[in-house]
This record gives sequence, structure tokens and C-alpha cells, in this order.
Amino acid sequence: MAQTNIRNIVAPNLPVAPVDYQQRYQDQLNNVMRLYFNQVDNSTQQLTQAVNSLSTQMWLGMGGRTIVQVIAEDGSYGLGESAGGRASAEIIAQHFKKLLVGRQVHEVERNWDIMWRASLPYGRKGAPVMAISAVDYALWDLVAKTRQEPLYISLGGAAKDSVQCYLTGNNIEETKGRGFMGHKLAMPYGPASGREIGRAHV
Repeated sequence: MAQTNIRNIVAPNLPVAPVDYQQRYQDQLNNVMRLYFNQVDNSTQQLTQAVNSLSTQMWLGMGGRTIVQVIAEDGSYGLGESAGGRASAEIIAQHFKKLLVGRQVHEVERNWDIMWRASLPYGRKGAPVMAISAVDYALWDLVAKTRQEPLYISLGGAAKDSVQCYLTGNNIEETKGRGFMGHKLAMPYGPASGREIGRAHV
């Protein structure tokens, strides 16, 4: 494969839906402050639930998917994506891009290691790891395109003819005959949802 260097990295944040997360977050924050200062009956439990809900809104406020385009010097490009939203897009644009532009495309593992080590002070989980994954996907996509071969060949070739899959969801009757090895039940509710909702979905 002809060696080529990274010329540019573009990482726009793509929102999933036009939801006003800022207003939702402000409403949740106002609720926390009201419970804290009023100290009404059962306020401790309500305050705990409100704080948990506020934390959820802070995560949702990141918003959407991050689509990454790694562009080589010859104009070819690879695409990657992650669920990190706005936070991951900023990490890629403001941090990783400075480290990777000018480096060789085919050194995928080394480029991954550079991103991992550079983000250690604030990373190792969450948005930084999602940002690394998105760039990593884009690099591998670019490598496969440059070699003019399917990505699984670039990754070492097929190890088997088929791969077993499981399905996440609660419509077991509709999907049980479709060849999945198993089902993982979706659990959209947790302690922050409150006891009543939790009991209703056990």
C-alpha cells in the first residue's frame, strides 16, 4: 500500500432530534433547587431522584452522533462514527486533530495509542473513548479504501463463514424465529425513574 499522510480531520456533531436539551436541563435544575431550599416532606428522596434525573439530562445534552471524516493528502477519505455527540466532536476537533494531522494513515494502531495516551488525564471512558473509536473507524475505513479491499480483509481476513448474533429488545415473540442465538431484554428504567415506575416494569 502506498504510504499517505493525514491531511485533515473533520468531526461535525449531528444531533439526533431537534430537542431543546438546554431548556430541559434548566427545568431539571430549577426542580433540584426548589426541593433543596423548600425542604418539604419526603424532600430527601425527591431530591435524590431529581439530581439523578438532572445527571441524565446532562448526558443527553451532549446530543446525537459524531461523524468523522479523515482526509488523506491524496484526497481519499475514511468515515467513522460514535455516540459521543458534541463532546466527542470537540475532543476530536480541538485535541486529536492536532496530534494526527501529518501522521501516516496506515499506522492505525500507533495513531490509536497516541489518542489514548494523550487523553489519559481526562479519558479512559465516556466521550473521550467514543471519540477515539470514531477516528479509529475512519482510519480503518481509509486503509481499506486505499488498499481497494473489503475492511475484513484489511483486518486479517475471514475467520469463519458466519457470526452468531443476539438481539436487544422486548418483542421476543416477533423475533424468536429469526436465527438470533439469544435475546437481551431492554431495561430503559432504573433507580432514577422512581419506585413506582420501577415496580411497574419488573
